[in-house]
Amino acid sequence: INPLSSIPTSMYWYLRLIFFPDKLSIYHPELPLTSLIQGMYYAITALYLGLLGITFFKKRRIFFWLFWFFVALTPTFLPMRLAWVVAERYAYFGTIGIVVLVAWGVSTLIRHKKYMIYGYIVAAVVILALLGRTIVRNQDWIDTDSLWIATGKTAPEYHVTHNNLGDMYGRWGDPERAIEEFTIATQIKPDYAEGYHNIGNTYMQLGKLDEAQ
Repeated sequence: INPLSSIPTSMYWYLRLIFFPDKLSIYHPELPLTSLIQGMYYAITALYLGLLGITFFKKRRIFFWLFWFFVALTPTFLPMRLAWVVAERYAYFGTIGIVVLVAWGVSTLIRHKKYMIYGYIVAAVVILALLGRTIVRNQDWIDTDSLWIATGKTAPEYHVTHNNLGDMYGRWGDPERAIEEFTIATQIKPDYAEGYHNIGNTYMQLGKLDEAQ
């Protein structure tokens, strides 16, 4: 993987998911890569690196937490593919650094009488917004099936998503819908052996041996 491409992509999407977690998903396989968006990836990364350089010389405590975020994501930055370029679970540890910095910024506002009210407003908005998002996301995590249904809405172009939805419909006793999802998986990735296996296996369970072949 070209780190000059993967690092800016990861940096942008992890920061976006932290500050604007609108489309949460197990998988983030299809990341937009138009010239404009790629330019935005590089701009955000350049801004972040610039802040690292400035705070290293002027504010070491801020530098520490900024760098914490970067170090925690290091596995996604390596040129060999040891991890997904973007996966929410990789951001958990690194998010600590961003949370500390936001808390520091809000507390700085609150300590100044002139800006105290703004600090409390920012704190209230952030807490309420994240609380609401957590409540909504928890509905997706009620059980395995609800999670795959939610993933089908946020990552519909990923073949594994449809394969897992096919497994779910198979468990629900809806083989026709299961075959439909397995077929979509093979259409997205024509060499997806597991999808073809699942189609054949489902037809076999239905007793349709000719279709199973």
